[in-house]
Parts: sequence; C-alpha cells; structure tokens
Amino acid sequence: MKRLLLATVMMLMISCSALTPTEDRSRLRQISQDLFKGQYEQVEPEARAYIKEYPESGEGHRLLGWIALKKDNFEEAKTYFNKAIELDPKNDNSYVGLGSLARQEGNLEQAIKYYDQALEIKSDNPEVYGSLVVINILQKEYDVAIANGEKALKYNFDDPTLYANLSVAYHFSGDKTQRDKYFNLAKNEGYPNAPALQKIFKGELEL
Repeated sequence: MKRLLLATVMMLMISCSALTPTEDRSRLRQISQDLFKGQYEQVEPEARAYIKEYPESGEGHRLLGWIALKKDNFEEAKTYFNKAIELDPKNDNSYVGLGSLARQEGNLEQAIKYYDQALEIKSDNPEVYGSLVVINILQKEYDVAIANGEKALKYNFDDPTLYANLSVAYHFSGDKTQRDKYFNLAKNEGYPNAPALQKIFKGELEL
C-alpha cells in the first residue's frame, strides 16, 4: 500500500531569491521543467554541467538531489540536499527534499523533523503539508492527515495524489461522504491507482 500513497512532494519550482546574482535562471527553469516531466536520465548531464559552471548554486545542487532521489540513489541525494542547505540555509525546499528522502527510507520521525524545518522557514509551504498526509496515514493518525491535507488545499496545492490520500484518510476516519468526494476528484484528475483505492474501501486491500 505504501506504493499507492505516493509522495505529493516534488518541489521543483525555482526560488529566484535563492539564486546567486550571476546564475542563469532560464536554464535552471528548463532543468526544473524537464524534471517535472520525469526526464531524470535525460536532464542529469545538464544539471551536472550547471553546478560545474555555478558551483555555489544551492538550487542546482537541490535539483541534482531530486534527480538522485528519483533514481533511488539515496546517499547521493542526501549529499546534494545537504550541500544545497550549506549554500543556502534559507531554502525550505532543500529540507523538503531531505524529508522525502527520509520518508522513502522508512524513517518517518526524521522525515517529520525535516518537514518541520521547512515550515520554520516557510510556514505556508503546501507541499510539506501534502507530504505529511502520507506520513500521518502510515502512522494511522487519520485526523491529523485530514488536517494537513486541508492545509495543503488552503495554500492552493491541488494534486490528484493529495486527493487520493485524503480519500484514504477520510475512509479510515469513517467519513464516507468526504471519502467519495476526494476519490472522485482524484479519479477525475487522472489518479492512476483509483481501482486500488476502491479495493481499500471494500476491505479487499489493507494498508
């Protein structure tokens, strides 16, 4: 079931305030867009070339961290995310990356600590709240999951996976009306594992 509870977080937007004055914003933006499309293998050489040209780029190192994470190269991802924080301690999304890494490693408590650090920097980061929904469900804290999901929505984070995760949280909290509402939103937005969600609701698939 953990594979169904996909992390909603992949914060790849470029934070202009985090860039050094000489950085190539359009080039970073293109790298980010290619990552968002899932083109990890194709964009990796360009991302590596970028930090070779701009070795003080926190954003460049952070994006390389995401590439490594998506390729399951956890140690390499950790190295890049930590380097990004060293270069720019105020970039909340580098902590988001470490949180996602810790969650994938199964260290949920450490993931929460990283997400909390991200929120200390930017308290309205919707991707953090979306990611916390996954952890809360795995910890069977369904009311907390719902609260965090609603915060993500409040901060304009609309995502089919978030809707799916909220439907699961509402299911186990006993609210079938809200469960069906978010299930339908997820399905209508193209969530790929809708049949598995229905099996959960019928008791045919366990968390």
